[in-house]
Amino acid sequence: MLFLLATVVSIMLIVFNTAGILQVFLSNNSSVLLLLLLIIPVFVFAKLKIFEKDAEYKNAQIVSAFDQMIEAVFISDSNGKIEIANSAGCKLLDYEEHELVGKSLIEFTSNAESNSCSELENRESIDKSECVLVKRDRTGFHAEIWKQPLSDGKFLEIVRDISGSKAELERTEDLLEELKYERDLLEEQSAELVVLSNQLELSEQIQKELNAEKDKFFSIIAHDLKSPFAGIMGYSTLLLDDFDLLSKEEMREFITSLDKLSKNTFKLIENLLEWARLQTGKMKYNPIKIQLYESVLYATSLVSANAEKKSIKIKNEINEDPVVKADERMLNSILQNLLSNAIKFTPRGGTITISSAAVNIFHETTISDTGVGMSPEVLERIFRIDTNYTTLGTEQEKGTGLGVILCKEMIERQGGALKVESELGVGTKFKFILPMWHEEEPESIINTNATED
Repeated sequence: MLFLLATVVSIMLIVFNTAGILQVFLSNNSSVLLLLLLIIPVFVFAKLKIFEKDAEYKNAQIVSAFDQMIEAVFISDSNGKIEIANSAGCKLLDYEEHELVGKSLIEFTSNAESNSCSELENRESIDKSECVLVKRDRTGFHAEIWKQPLSDGKFLEIVRDISGSKAELERTEDLLEELKYERDLLEEQSAELVVLSNQLELSEQIQKELNAEKDKFFSIIAHDLKSPFAGIMGYSTLLLDDFDLLSKEEMREFITSLDKLSKNTFKLIENLLEWARLQTGKMKYNPIKIQLYESVLYATSLVSANAEKKSIKIKNEINEDPVVKADERMLNSILQNLLSNAIKFTPRGGTITISSAAVNIFHETTISDTGVGMSPEVLERIFRIDTNYTTLGTEQEKGTGLGVILCKEMIERQGGALKVESELGVGTKFKFILPMWHEEEPESIINTNATED
C-alpha cells in the first residue's frame, strides 16, 4: 500500500510540475502545497482500501456461492483441465479438490466408456453430453454434463448424476417393450380366435351338411327302399297264394313288374353303397391314362338296350384323340349314370349327343339330349342331397335321386367339375371336365371294355 501511495504522490508531482502549478504554489504558499500533497494521497489510499475490501467481500461471496451450489460444478481451462471444483463436484466423484485439479473429466470414465465420452474433448461445439463417470471406488454412474464457455477462454462444466432417471427411463422402455409384446400377443391371439371362430363356423356348416346327408340317407333307406320291397313282397305273395288261379298272361305281367322292381331296387342299393363309399373315403381313386372315345363306347353299350326301347338315337361325336387322367371305374359310372338320366327324360324318337372339347388343361365332355328339360327351381336342387328330389321319366321310369349327385362327387374327386344347362321343352346338357393326360406320366392306354369289379 505504501508503494501505491508513493506512486500516487510522484504522479501528482509530475502532473503539477508539467502544468506549472508546482512553481505557483512554491512561490506563494508552500504550506498549502504540502497540505494537498498529504490529503490527496490519503484520500486515494482510503478509497482504494474500500475498493479492495469490497472486492474481497464479493469474491468471498462468489466463492461461497460456488462452493455451496447443489450441482457439481467444475471450472476448467481451454484444454479441459480442471482448475476449480466445488464441494458437490468433489463429493460426486469422491475426490478432494486438489486431487481433481489438473485432470479432465474424461479421465474419470471407464475404459469401456472412454470412446463414447470422447466428445467431452471437443471444447467448442458440445453444449450437453452424457457418459458414465467412475468414482474413486470404481463404481460408475450415468452423468449428464452441461458445458458453457467463459469469456476468459475457460469453461464452466455442470455435472448431474442421472442414474436414477436413466434407470427409470430404462424401466419405462422395458415396460413399453413388455406392453408392446403383450399387445402383439393379444393381436396374435385375437387373430387366432378369429381363425378358430371361422373354423368353428365352417365346422358347424359342414356338420349341418353331414347331418342333412345323413338324414337323406336314412330317408332313402326308410322310404325309397321300403316302398320297392313292399311291392316285391306283394307280387311274390300274390304269385305264391294265387299261383294255380293265375293265367300265363297274368303271371307274365306280375313277373315283369317284379323284375322291374328288383332291378330298380338293386340300382338304388348300388347307388347308396357308392355314395356311402365316397362319403367315408373308402372309394379308392386310381388315376390312369384313358381314351375318352373308348369309355363312351363302353358306356353306350351298357345303356343301348334302354335307348332302343324308346327309339332314342345316341351319337358319339368324340374322336379317338382325347386322353384323360381318370379313375376307370368312376368314369364308367359317371358316363353310365348321365346317359341313363338322359334316356329317362328324353321322349321316344329323341337324340342324345356326346361330344368333347379341350379347355385349357382339361377335356370337357358334353352329354346333351332333346328331352323335357328342367326349370330353374329344379336346377337349384339337382345337386343337393338334402332336398330328396326325384321325378319320373317320360315313360314313368323311376329314379333314385342320387345318380347326378354321385356323378358330381366322383368328378370332383378326380379334380374336375360338373355343371348343367337346361331349358324346359328344349333339353338338357350335362358338361364335365377331367384333367388331360400328360405324357410325362407314361401309362399304357387302358381298354375300358374290361369287366368292372
